[in-house]
Formats: sequence, C-alpha cells, structure tokens
Amino acid sequence: MKRFLPFVLIIIFALTYLLPRLLNLSQNLQFRSDQGSHLLEVKQMVDSHQFRLVGPAVTSKTLNGRQFFVGATYYYFLAVLGLIFNWSPLNITLAIIIFEFIIYALFIDYLRRNFGYFSTIIVALIISFSPYLIFHSFFFWNPHFLIPLSILFIIFRKNPYFSAFIWGLALSFHYSAIFWALPYLIFRLKYHQLKIFKLFLAVILFLTANLPFIIFELRHQFYNLKTIILVFTHSSGSFDVTPHYFIFSLLIFLIFFLLYFSQKTHFPVYLLLIAFLFYKDQSDLNQIKSYKYPIQLKISQEISKNCPQKYNFAATNQGDTRAYDMRYLLTINHCPPDTVDNYPKDQTIFLIAPPSRPPLNETVWEISSFKPFKITSIQRLNDGIILYRLDKS
Repeated sequence: MKRFLPFVLIIIFALTYLLPRLLNLSQNLQFRSDQGSHLLEVKQMVDSHQFRLVGPAVTSKTLNGRQFFVGATYYYFLAVLGLIFNWSPLNITLAIIIFEFIIYALFIDYLRRNFGYFSTIIVALIISFSPYLIFHSFFFWNPHFLIPLSILFIIFRKNPYFSAFIWGLALSFHYSAIFWALPYLIFRLKYHQLKIFKLFLAVILFLTANLPFIIFELRHQFYNLKTIILVFTHSSGSFDVTPHYFIFSLLIFLIFFLLYFSQKTHFPVYLLLIAFLFYKDQSDLNQIKSYKYPIQLKISQEISKNCPQKYNFAATNQGDTRAYDMRYLLTINHCPPDTVDNYPKDQTIFLIAPPSRPPLNETVWEISSFKPFKITSIQRLNDGIILYRLDKS
C-alpha cells in the first residue's frame, strides 16, 4: 500500500490544484492590455521572422523617455505556445496552468521524499487554495515563471552549472531573480563548490541562459544597464515594490529553507503558509468584474464581421486607453485597428466605456483628438460596459 501513496498524493494535488483554476476558466480569464501588448509583439516577431533580443519593457519607472527591458525568453516561450495553440489567449493560459502544475508536482514529490508526507500535504494545500496564486493563474505574466524556475533551481541545486543556467533563465524573465544570488552562494558553500574554474563555468552558463539580452547590451553600449542606473539614481518619487517581486521570486526558497532549517518541527512553516492562505492583494483582486473575456471575444467577432476601413479602438474602462487587449483580439481576427498614434486621422473609433464616461464629455487624447464626431451606435453590453461607435462628423 505504501508504494501507492506517492501516486495518491499527486492525484489529490492534481484535483485540488487544477479544479479551482480550470473550472469556468473562460469566465475567470483576465486578458488585459499588458497581455495583449505582449502577444502583439510576439506575433509580429514570429510573422516577420525578426527575432527579438529583449522582451517587454519595464514601464513602472522611466527617465527622459528611457525605459529598460527584461530578457526575450518570455517572448520565445509565448511564441511557441502561440504557434501551437493558434494564438488563443484562453488556450495559452490553459497550457501555462498545466505547465505550472507539472513543475509544482515535481516540487511536491521532492518535498515528500525529503520532508515527509504531513509537511508536503500542508504545502500542497496552501499552493492549491491560495487566493493570490489562484488569481494569478488566470492570466500570464513574466514574473509568474519565477516560481517554476525556482522549483527547478531547488531540485537541481547540487549541480553548480545547471542551477546557474536556471538562474540566468529566471533573470531573463524578471529582474527580481537577482535575489537568487544569496541562495546560489549558500548552496555553493554547502556543497564545497567554490573553486575558481567551477564558478567560471557557472558564470558562462548563467550568461548563456540570457544570451539574447547580453547580445543586445553589447550591441547597444549596455543600454539597459545604463538606463537602470539612471532611473534608480535620478528618477524622482518613490519606488513601488509590489508583492510579486517577493512572492514569485522567493516563495519557494522560503518554504524550502524553513523546512530545511526546522527539521525537528516545521511549525514556523505551517504558520507562514496558513498566513499566506488568507493573503489577498487587493490591487490584483479588485479587477473590472464587468469586463470579461467572453465579452472581449464577442466585441472582436462582431467588429471583424464587417471590418471598417481606417478605424481605431479605445477604452476608458481600464488604465490603458489604447486597449491592447482588444487590438490583439481584432488582429488575430484579421481586422487590425489603426496604429495608436493615428486617432485624429481615422474615420471611426470603437470605444469601450463605463456608463459614467460618455464619449461627448471624454477628455482623454484618443477621443478628444477625434472631435468633431457623431455617435453612430450604442451597445450596452452589461451594467458596467458600453460599446460606442464614433464616426467623423
């Protein structure tokens, strides 16, 4: 009977992890402007066969128009998924959920073999039912990949070369992987792997994992490094350090080290995980509940049926008025809008807006620059969303 327990554990974990994420996924999917912008760039990269050396821009801080970028690995990963799943945001998200589950299952089995069943079950339940992790499963974002990569880093920590390569991959997804320097050093000390030659090879593999980014830096006189230094030394105002910097980069390390250093009692781990079970990031959970993925699909399909000439798209129900989410869906439906700098020259604008922001009173540039216009059609999609068609007067 004991030999079947590992399989039973994984099956139970599969049910508890996958069911909250896959049930009604199309309704819970959070496809927003960031994801649309990233997929548009990835699809353009694939269609043009001009592969990028860097990924998405880090837009939270800029200085004199300069912003820095993360590595291109995230875009390559999305490109593979896009080609396999016909560029469907729903299917891409589903594939990432399955991928994350497989890596999590490896972690659960690793914990079982090293820390016993009880601690493993506690960790598995918290990972499965954490509101924060469940919500973040409903959209794809480059920091999310730090958790599966940190799991692989822990599992292969004894190998100085493979763990260095994984660390390099992680840093190409998000800069917060710089925090991994301390765990890497701890493991090298523990396994007596501080010989110069070994560390040199590890550095080579670390750089190889982020090779496109390194090539970009060499070609552009270390543009990203210089921009990071300029932004963090000259930019005014406070720097927002949001929870994802720590949760996605350090959660797995925290679980592992607490379990490792509390061999007799794992009580501190249980307290931490139970606290995390009740953690909700309101900035993430307070989403636009009336703006669901099925509505976005419906809008894109209706507009694409009679695709207008010289038209554009805007949205005032979210932070980014350029509405890259809808731009992407319209593009894959073969009805791409005009560019985001061409609103004044277009003949038609489709506008998604809440009832409190009628277009005639709108002050955002995308709409005000289009005046004078007439409202050709008004379609109330639900209590919180109205789709307007605006045409030049």
